[in-house]
Amino acid sequence: AERLLTEALAICGDIGARRLEAQLRYRVGELHFERQDLAAAEAAFRAVLATTGDTEDPVGRAYALLGLGRVRLAHRDLPAAEAALGEALALMQQTGHRLGVGQARLALAEAALEAGNEAVAVSRLEDADATLAQIGAAIWRGRVAEVGDRLGCGRKGRELRSWGR
Repeated sequence: AERLLTEALAICGDIGARRLEAQLRYRVGELHFERQDLAAAEAAFRAVLATTGDTEDPVGRAYALLGLGRVRLAHRDLPAAEAALGEALALMQQTGHRLGVGQARLALAEAALEAGNEAVAVSRLEDADATLAQIGAAIWRGRVAEVGDRLGCGRKGRELRSWGR
């Protein structure tokens, strides 16, 4: 997959397809993130930010910030993660991209959980679940349930574990 994406990136460069190039670079970043090659993932997400500019492709920029925030979260750099994820959420909301809003809220919930702020994590998970339920994003609601599982026990824990199932 990575070889094909690299070839496609070269073609995008040749024909000047900047938006498609940004989308492909984002996918390359996701591949690296899934392989836990955080340095390569961060480089790919930063390349997307360089390609999208501040206003040229706000959804592409938001996804790059979401990816970058997830990388910073994996590094336990919570202030940088919160900043990138908060900017991603704001852009997703401005553009009306509801799946991205749900994904950003979920990542922000994970950041709150990592910071030990369970009340904020629960609130953000509830917001993420409500958004994802509106658009029928079952896979992402399953991710909400996984984060809910990490929150623990009691009535609220049982409610969170039932989300997406």
